[in-house]
Amino acid sequence: MGGVRRALLFASAERYICLALNFAAIALVSRLLTPTEVGTSAIGLALITIAIALREFAACGFLVQGAEVNQDDVRTAFTIQFIMTFALASLIVLSADSFADFYGEPRLADFVRIVSLGLVAETFSAPTLSLLRRALEFGTLAIINILALCVNSSVTIVLALAGFGFMSVGWAWLASALTTVLLTLTMRPNLQTFRFSLASWRRAVAFGSYNGAMTTLARVFETLPQLVLGRVLSLQTVGLYNRSVTVAGIPDKFIFAGVFNVAFPALAAEFRSGRSLKDPLLQAFRLIVVFHWPAMIAIAVLADPIVRLILGEQWGEVVLPVQIMALASLALFPVVLAQPLLMAVGAMRDAFLINLIVLPISALVLCGASSFGIVAMAASQFLIIPFQAYISLRYVRRHVHFEWLEMVAALRDSAAVTCFMVLPILLLFVVIGFRLDLSFGTAALAACLSAAGWLLGVRVTRHPIGDEIRRVAAAVERRLAGSRVPGTRWSSVQAED
Repeated sequence: MGGVRRALLFASAERYICLALNFAAIALVSRLLTPTEVGTSAIGLALITIAIALREFAACGFLVQGAEVNQDDVRTAFTIQFIMTFALASLIVLSADSFADFYGEPRLADFVRIVSLGLVAETFSAPTLSLLRRALEFGTLAIINILALCVNSSVTIVLALAGFGFMSVGWAWLASALTTVLLTLTMRPNLQTFRFSLASWRRAVAFGSYNGAMTTLARVFETLPQLVLGRVLSLQTVGLYNRSVTVAGIPDKFIFAGVFNVAFPALAAEFRSGRSLKDPLLQAFRLIVVFHWPAMIAIAVLADPIVRLILGEQWGEVVLPVQIMALASLALFPVVLAQPLLMAVGAMRDAFLINLIVLPISALVLCGASSFGIVAMAASQFLIIPFQAYISLRYVRRHVHFEWLEMVAALRDSAAVTCFMVLPILLLFVVIGFRLDLSFGTAALAACLSAAGWLLGVRVTRHPIGDEIRRVAAAVERRLAGSRVPGTRWSSVQAED
């Protein structure tokens, strides 16, 4: 258990560090590039994202999943992924000029060609990264991913300052891919991996077909609206939409970052033991919502100062879309838990069917709204997200039997905590007058008051998250106390392991 605990700790730490670094880079780059330049890079990366999704049909994931892995398996994984990636990259390179002409930006051809080189380079690190995940060496993975992200951010910022515009994003992608390859070869030097072999192709294809189908659906839904928007309206509008999604999704990124890592093994353990998953699932909803709902409402209320702080003054047009998306995302929490639960009970077919139903319909709604601008696209989320949540819950209830009213009852105290959080902000608006273009000082005061209201709500409602907070605080206090007493720190770590 000690090894698993350390692995989860490293995985979560890496995720949050990378998120923090990524948002810091976005804040700087958004001040160096115009909305049109951001939109152009987003269009190019959308095409590459679809290629990455298609590459999942030949992914190295079966190296993590298989009961036993030998050298032939590793070589097969590299061979299939290299062939698939090289074919996709070649197709992108050959069609780059047509792609650029379609969006009326000639330099877009060079952008996608550069990033395609990064795609091919990544295949030389993919088998090693999968083997590190299999061995739960998340500390090594964290070092590789964090250093690669630092290179990506640094190259983007330096080249943007030098006047490379959106091309700085493409060169940074290539630099990051080469950095990852160099680090994996340094930490796990094994050139035998790169010998072509198809000895285990059946296992690779069997795993990749299912995984690739789900990934492709998800990535197409994520990128298709931007591709359509860039054609229907303008590249500047794509940039504005891209940054709207980024800012509105900040709470989701941080709150949901570790949900899968924790929920999947926890629910799987309950399922293997033969116990009902109803109570753990409802409790998970309860714990997620007590963070998610207050965070999304805070984003909606404080959108103007948050946008100015993160993106800069030139991005004022994204404030309204951010507010709309944040409020629509209140219904997102069932979607996040559906996949880990269905995987825990072995219902991969149902997990795939959810994506097959909701993602094409959602993409059509978004694309239809794109002709009316980003505000309409943001408003369409009020249709899309509840629809996704309803379909997810319908499939989840096939395996975990609970009544709709039971879910509502489980969320009552979380809703009450949210009300406690909102009340101080409403009182502040009574004093200063209702306005959303708050100064940074007033926004900071509103954030502090809402945090105090949230803590008061947790205490008054006796929400179970209060027990979790006290448990974590006690564990930190014990660790700090132990570290101050000579000879106790190592023994306490050994005892926990």
